[in-house]
Amino acid sequence: MFGSGKVSKTRVKSSNFSNRNVDSKVVRSKNSRRGVVSDEIICLNKEPTYMALVALTAGFPSDSLTDEEIEVGVDMFGDVIPERCSGLLDSAYNYLLSYVYINFGVALAIKNGILNEPSKGREIVIGPGLAGLATARQLMLFGFEVTVLEGQKRAGRRVYTKKMERGNKVATADLGGSVLTGTLGNPLGLLGRQLLYTLHKQEVRQELSQVVSLGEELETLQKDFDVAMDAKEMILFNWHLANLEYANTGLLSQLSLAFLDQDDPYDMGGDHCFLSGGNGRLVHALAENVPIIFLKNCACHSLW
Repeated sequence: MFGSGKVSKTRVKSSNFSNRNVDSKVVRSKNSRRGVVSDEIICLNKEPTYMALVALTAGFPSDSLTDEEIEVGVDMFGDVIPERCSGLLDSAYNYLLSYVYINFGVALAIKNGILNEPSKGREIVIGPGLAGLATARQLMLFGFEVTVLEGQKRAGRRVYTKKMERGNKVATADLGGSVLTGTLGNPLGLLGRQLLYTLHKQEVRQELSQVVSLGEELETLQKDFDVAMDAKEMILFNWHLANLEYANTGLLSQLSLAFLDQDDPYDMGGDHCFLSGGNGRLVHALAENVPIIFLKNCACHSLW
C-alpha cells in the first residue's frame, strides 16, 4: 500500500485497493525477505514480473488479488520502494485516495472506517444518485458530517428498480440504468463484487451484415414479431426511433447495424452484465446509514 513511508508490521491477506486500511501505511510484504533490492531501481522480482505489470496496468478500481497472485509477489511493492521516494508515494497515495481511485465502496473495511463522530466540517450533497451517494460516503469516510438532499421520495435518481409480485413469484425490472457496460475498471462492477451479487453476462451478438442499416433491421423486427401494432405502442416505438436518431445525429436508414457498437472497445473492459435483482440494490447498499432528506427541492444557479 502506498502510504506515509511508515511500515506496519501487520500482514494483510489481500492487497485489494478498495478494501485496504484508510490510514496512510505501507504494508510489509513477505517478499521483502527474498533479497536485497537496489536503491536505484524499483524491482518487481523475476518470475512474477509480468503478473505485477498486469496488475499495475489493469487500471482502477482494482479487484481483489487472488492468493496465488499474492504468493508470487504482486503485492510486494511496499518494502522495495527506496526510502527517498516516500514523499512521492505519499503524494500518489493521497491523490488516489482524494479522487476515490482506492479505498471506496461498501466493503466491511471501508464501512468500519467511517467515524461515528465526524471530525471535520459539514457538507451537503444534492441528489442521491449513484454518484451522489458515493460522494457522500467518501466524504463521511474523510471525516465530514454529510447531508444528502433529494426532491423525490426515493434515492437512486436515474436508477430505479421496480419490484413486481404475483402469488409466490417475485420479479424485478430496471426502469432506468440497467446494464453494467464493462466490469473491469467499472466502480459499479466492483461494488457488485464487494456485495457478492450475481452478475449475468450479456450474450455476445452474432456477426451482422455490413450492408444492413439499423432502420431496415428495426422495420423487419416490427413486422416479424408484431411490435407496436396499435396506435399507443406505435407512438412509443417511434419515440425510441427518434431518440436513436437524435443520439446518433443521423437517420436510422444511414446507420450501419454492423458497426453500431464500434465505440465499445473504448468503453470499460470486461463483460457487459446485468445485476441480479436490479441496479437498485447498489443504490440501497450505498444509501445505508447515509443521512438523506427527501422531498427537499433545491434551486441551483449556474455561475456562468
